[in-house]
Amino acid sequence: MVGDEEGHAAGRGLMWAEVWRYADDFGMGFQHRADAERFLSELRERLAKFGLELHPDKTPLIEFGRDAARGRKQRGEGKPETFTFLGFTHHCGERHKRGTFTVRRITALMTASVGTRD
Repeated sequence: MVGDEEGHAAGRGLMWAEVWRYADDFGMGFQHRADAERFLSELRERLAKFGLELHPDKTPLIEFGRDAARGRKQRGEGKPETFTFLGFTHHCGERHKRGTFTVRRITALMTASVGTRD
């Protein structure tokens, strides 16, 4: 998908997105789920033209952000989902004094399977 500086994606209207990138890893945040789904579909099509594909276990669509906790609570779905990027697990949180949204980051716990030795 090709876009311009104002966020217009290939003539399909305005889309808000945020991108985090480091080497060959990246994450994206969208204001609307429909935008995320459309982008993911177009990205898969684009990569397929070069014989590439996204790893399905590493390409989840999750609800995250300032409205996620409120929306999930209204639907009875519990806490917002988390994601791990560059060794940190990101959680939706609130600042204690003001109650405003913040992203909490903690070091990701790496679980290693230990094999038995013969």
